[in-house]
Amino acid sequence: MSNGSQGDNFNSNGGNMNIAQDRGLAIQINELHLHEQRQESPGKSALSALPADKAHTGKDSEQVFVCYAREDEHLARRLYRDLKQSGVPTWIACEDILPGQRWKIAIKEAIQRSAFFLAILSNYSVSKTGYVQKELREALDWLERMPPSQIFVIPIRIEDCEPQDERLQEIHWLDLFPLKERYEDGLRRILQVLRPAREARESVGTEFEIETGQERTAGATSPKHTSKDSRLISLRSAPQTLSREDVNKLEKHYRGLQNDFEDRGAVIVDHATALSWQQSGSAKWLSYAAAHKYVEDLNRQKFAGYTDWRLPTIPELMSLLEPEKQLYGLHIDPIFDPEQIWCWSADTIAVSSGLAWFVDFYRGRVLLGYFRYGGYVRCVRS
Repeated sequence: MSNGSQGDNFNSNGGNMNIAQDRGLAIQINELHLHEQRQESPGKSALSALPADKAHTGKDSEQVFVCYAREDEHLARRLYRDLKQSGVPTWIACEDILPGQRWKIAIKEAIQRSAFFLAILSNYSVSKTGYVQKELREALDWLERMPPSQIFVIPIRIEDCEPQDERLQEIHWLDLFPLKERYEDGLRRILQVLRPAREARESVGTEFEIETGQERTAGATSPKHTSKDSRLISLRSAPQTLSREDVNKLEKHYRGLQNDFEDRGAVIVDHATALSWQQSGSAKWLSYAAAHKYVEDLNRQKFAGYTDWRLPTIPELMSLLEPEKQLYGLHIDPIFDPEQIWCWSADTIAVSSGLAWFVDFYRGRVLLGYFRYGGYVRCVRS
């Protein structure tokens, strides 16, 4: 059954939730660089994504992508201009693709860089054959990789229409029709989702360099710890159950370690931590159970001559996180295969929760994923 008639609210868990009345939840859903206290809505799960790089405040963490059919370009441009004037970094193909760019690649990269995807739905966009359908599928594919509580795709109907992709039936729509009566209110509701995320980043407090005890302002680039002229960096190897607070503390300890990599082909050795890593890893997404089976098979095959490969802990995975994006747009040294853009860890949030922590090397974050969802595996050994 369509939920498109409930155009005044976004409904994310079966009930009617008015975003205008719950700005704190909008911040929580997107989990963007939070250091402040969170306000949770009754009935919402406390389990959602945690940021791994609070200092990251660049365009990639704020950008909004506007998807539209060519016949709806006039309205799309209007929304684009209004969002830009409201201080929201916004991307639209008709304005942001440069002469000479390969437009298909530019659009795909823009979607992957964006924190939100606004899908303008009309009878044109839902019925025509064209690239707008590919853009929408691309965004919905990205959404499937995110925690269930996270807002990414925001469907905006500008006329009475029925989207063809059934995945949109699970997302509450915002109706902007009739435009004269509902556009301004609709814009306000969209901004109530986008602005709290931006304000959350700007309100981040201070962080501390763990080895020096030196306070620094959030948003400043943390100097890399050096392994030269210092002791070996020791990282926990035994799996643990971690809370959000635990992960926040780990961020202060393990962000921006100075690695000392040696390329041995299928294996990368980090002399700074005495860890050996797979250069690549699983070739496809695996559920958490399949990830453990992958490790068993790797040891049975004596990969690289060893039988003690395992899933890394969060501190170990975080030791690979680079403060800035490297080649391929990932927060990881290009010595590694870029295919494994997010990797399961051995750490969970609670014994019976059905969720485990993983590191997203595209966004530079530590996130939670359900066991049944897919993630890549990059094994490690001590």
